[in-house]
Amino acid sequence: MTKTKAWMLIVLSAIFLLAGCSSDPVEEDANHYFKDELPKVASLEQEIMTQFSSMSQTLKDPQALYQGLNDQVLPRYEAFVQELEKIKPATKDVQEVHEKYMAATRAQQAAFQLIVTALKDKDKAGLTTAREKLEEARTLVKESKDSMKQLAQGYGIQL
Repeated sequence: MTKTKAWMLIVLSAIFLLAGCSSDPVEEDANHYFKDELPKVASLEQEIMTQFSSMSQTLKDPQALYQGLNDQVLPRYEAFVQELEKIKPATKDVQEVHEKYMAATRAQQAAFQLIVTALKDKDKAGLTTAREKLEEARTLVKESKDSMKQLAQGYGIQL
């Protein structure tokens, strides 16, 4: 019987040691999110925002700006948001950060749509409102990226 007790003690000790060595699920999820999932869409977002900025600065004709935004920027941004929606973090902490980012990108998408509509309708007041919404969305994007940085730093993840 003492052999059985000794054997059980060894098995239980091994289980507790292995349990103590397991990694944090949030850390694993955050690593996966920041190193595998976000890089797939981050370059697309950067390209779209660069294109939007370039068009906004160089196209002075409202019709040309409308065409560029409606035909190029808006569809690409909608595709980006759809790809972002496919990302499903496993843990609550990463889900919260991702939801902030999703809310910010949806706000930015809505602002782009308002800009396109205002340009199409030649609505100066609507364009002013759209630009204000875009600034609000940019603030949300910055805040969401700050949340990402905080989460990453908390787990020693380099972004």
